[in-house]
Amino acid sequence: MISLLAVLALLAVTNRPAESGVVVCSDIARYDAASTAEITQGAGAVAMSACVDPQLLEIDVATAGYSSSDVDDFFRPLGSETARVKGGYSLHCYKYAVSQALLDHCRRAGREPGEVLAGTDAFALHSPFVTLPVEAITELIGRHLGLDDAASRAFLAERDLGAAVEPVALIGNIYSGALFLGLASVLVRRYRRLGDDIVGRQVLLLSYGSGNTALVVAGRVAAGAPEVIRSWTLDEVLDHSVPATFGQYDRWIGSRDGTLAPDDGAVPANRFYLRGIREDGYRLYDYQREPRSP
Repeated sequence: MISLLAVLALLAVTNRPAESGVVVCSDIARYDAASTAEITQGAGAVAMSACVDPQLLEIDVATAGYSSSDVDDFFRPLGSETARVKGGYSLHCYKYAVSQALLDHCRRAGREPGEVLAGTDAFALHSPFVTLPVEAITELIGRHLGLDDAASRAFLAERDLGAAVEPVALIGNIYSGALFLGLASVLVRRYRRLGDDIVGRQVLLLSYGSGNTALVVAGRVAAGAPEVIRSWTLDEVLDHSVPATFGQYDRWIGSRDGTLAPDDGAVPANRFYLRGIREDGYRLYDYQREPRSP
């Protein structure tokens, strides 16, 4: 999110409408086997185009809310391939930072938190796993709109919150890209429900990075959004899983120099895969194309 805001700020000060920028989020969330965080691991990438006159979403850079503090809830030790996390403490840090960033956004916008939340038509949050963002936004809705838990969840269901966290249930956490993948998913769901009436709807992005920093940014669905969303093939993008037995997974996760290929070496067509790792630690990737007809 910080990179996206930086690109948008640069575009604003250069005052050259024809210019644009590209923001790429790419990361791997990997944890020790048999740890409580293992089930959340994942990998993925998201690329976005940013411009002065966007077709999809108009971002309000001026009212972006911030919260940041120095904590050690989550980190990757030097020389380690896997991260360390203090479970309960990390959950607390996430919820607190997001709540403070929301208050900062409201101060900058000159609006009350309840007004902002009630006027939001779709929420997208950083999603390391499904339950955390759902709990965080449900608590914020309850606190600032005075709703009980059931009413808060109904409020969010009407806004298709489930779609915003659905991707993490399929591919796991992808760190910096998780928010934007969730955003794409919820926009698809809202478009299916609203059609062209999605234009002008208010979206709230709640970003978080362990360490810990949170940003809350408001956006408005732009006039070109229906055409952009119709061009997406999100279901196809997410439908790239390869079945594996527990034994195959266990051998892969425990082998530093293993590959992502199945035991028989047959990589499915049209897939990128990790071919191997050199002695110096450099990762070698490849792409398996469709076999040519004889």
